Amino acid sequence: MLLAHLLGHLITIGTLRVIDADGRNHVFSGAPGPEVTIRLHDPALYRKLFFNPRLYAGEAYMDGTLTVEGGTIYDFLDLVSWNMERAPRHPFRPIYAGFGKFLRGLQQYNPIRRSRANVAHHYLRATTSRRRNSTRNAISRRSSCSSRGSTSSISALAGADWRFISRASAASR
Repeated sequence: MLLAHLLGHLITIGTLRVIDADGRNHVFSGAPGPEVTIRLHDPALYRKLFFNPRLYAGEAYMDGTLTVEGGTIYDFLDLVSWNMERAPRHPFRPIYAGFGKFLRGLQQYNPIRRSRANVAHHYLRATTSRRRNSTRNAISRRSSCSSRGSTSSISALAGADWRFISRASAASR
């Protein structure tokens, strides 16, 4: 298990007990300090935590595939944080950091044309659905008011909403 190799080098203060998905106990300890026990419920989590622990530890905790059994989530985060601060720097760390910045630039690439299309799509859908809902409400008010004979202002409102919706749908084509 790659994660066991990583934790064996990382934990130098305190004790971290990991119960894997198969029920096996792994103990990583160093100098006296806090003790925390976690359980990993999904075997796919070992690899995810090895490659990106900052992302997948939180996701796994929220999904329930990582549970803290001995201590609290705060105890677990403190133990890992203390040990990460004291961990020796790896010689490839600058290369890894630079590679991450390069990938971030590719993931966040959003030229103006695509950005405008995303904004137009988002706001057109939101505006159209709001208009549809207000039109439905106006129509239901019109039907309830028709017995009282005051439909002229409501009819005008409903007509204006339908005109807006037809213009918006024509523009999106």
